[in-house]
Order: sequence, then structure tokens, then C-alpha cells
Amino acid sequence: EIKIEESEDSEKFSEDSEDASESENDGEESKALALEIIGNGTVTSQPTGINCGNTCDKTYSNDTQVTLTATPDTGWKFAGWTGNCDGEELVFSLLVDSENQCKALFVDENAEPFKLNVVTTGNGSVISQPPGIDCGTICSSQDYATGIEVALNATPDEGWEFEGWRGHCDETGHVMLESEF
Repeated sequence: EIKIEESEDSEKFSEDSEDASESENDGEESKALALEIIGNGTVTSQPTGINCGNTCDKTYSNDTQVTLTATPDTGWKFAGWTGNCDGEELVFSLLVDSENQCKALFVDENAEPFKLNVVTTGNGSVISQPPGIDCGTICSSQDYATGIEVALNATPDEGWEFEGWRGHCDETGHVMLESEF
């Protein structure tokens, strides 16, 4: 059996956001959108509310369509969204109908890509967030921007158990892609 643990940030978000279902809008249900910025850039939202430093969150009325816009600082480029936001375009729209966590990833435009190699032993599959790694018994490598964190998730086939990670992954399957490897 695989036990997937939430990151410390996810747990903190859940604890901090338990009261988010109570409304600040005259009894109407509301949901929180938490945003974390990795690297140098900004994110704004429409409707307004998100325009922050490295982390912020905003409560919206349930079923609000929110558009996030990423703007990289000079010398940086936008690498993509992760979490409940998933994509590589500068603009991302989502329906806030549950608690959401999004990360905007900005990387140095002069950084060389980092090649992440995944090798599996036994029967199961591995996927990554941000997307790129999606493999069964045969796995290929994927280029990612240097400086971002990639989360790997292993799922064993029936009759198999996930034993753990080796190499540069931590015990939860996260690896920070840095040039010091």
C-alpha cells in the first residue's frame, strides 16, 4: 500500500483554510485559492485579489471563475503552473469550487535545462508534477528548468508494494533540480 503524504505547505494550507468555507459574503459559501511563487516574477488575478510576493491566498465566492496571469521579472521566464493549476501558458483560468493551491514557477532564462532520469525496479508506474515523467516498467528522462522542484508519485501494480525512493529524491519523492548534482 502506498501512503502519499501531503507536503508541509499543503498541510499548513489545509489547517489555515478550514474556516474558508464560511463566507465573508453574507452567508454565501466561499473557497480559498492559495498561491506560491517560485523564482522571480509576479502573479495577478481577475477578479482582483491575488497580487503578492512569494505566497498569498484569497477567498472567493464558491464557483467563481478566476484568471491568473504570470509576469516574469527581467532575466527570468515563466516555466509553468503546478498544483491545482497545471500548464505552461502565462494565463491560467480555474473555477474556484473547492480549496485550491497553485504554484507559479519562474526560472532564470539563462539556466541550462536539467535532465531528470527515473529508473524503476519492479512493477508499477511513476508520474511527475510538473508533468513530463509518466512511465511504467520503462522510463525515459525529461528536461526541466533548473531550480524547480519536481514531485514524483509512484503507484505499484496489484500485488506489489512501493519500497521507497533512492538517489536525489527525498523520502516523499520530491527532488529539487539544482546544478550541484
